[in-house]
Amino acid sequence: LDSSFNVRIQHEECSGTNHMCKKTLTLTTEFSTIHLSLGTVIIDGTQITKMPYRHRDVLITDLSTMFTMVQMASFKLFYDNYNRIYIKIGPGYENKVRGLCGTFDYNPNNDFTTSDDSLEMKVLPFANTYRFDADCPKLRNQ
Repeated sequence: LDSSFNVRIQHEECSGTNHMCKKTLTLTTEFSTIHLSLGTVIIDGTQITKMPYRHRDVLITDLSTMFTMVQMASFKLFYDNYNRIYIKIGPGYENKVRGLCGTFDYNPNNDFTTSDDSLEMKVLPFANTYRFDADCPKLRNQ
């Protein structure tokens, strides 16, 4: 598996409710850690205020008032700073990735490969294996 990048989303509760509001996307690369949250960009602890911005292996651009794009070689991530993420990876990542987006090996029968490399048939148990923080509540049927 390729470990040159990792994408995580962290949800925080709205004050006074049980609903999730604020979402922070964290992209970890071999050289940098990038946090995107509600239009704020922080790279390796420094807030970035002017776009486009190039940092080592990464180019960050505001595509519109809605989408921020993070681009590396053979990798593009589009984030709407709320709840939508689009990831486009090049053919060099074929069969080298795992996660909620599948295995990228053109075999839909193994897209639910869990974080411990076993195959799950149900969505919620599969998704729960990718919880990054033990404090994150497990997904349950509503």
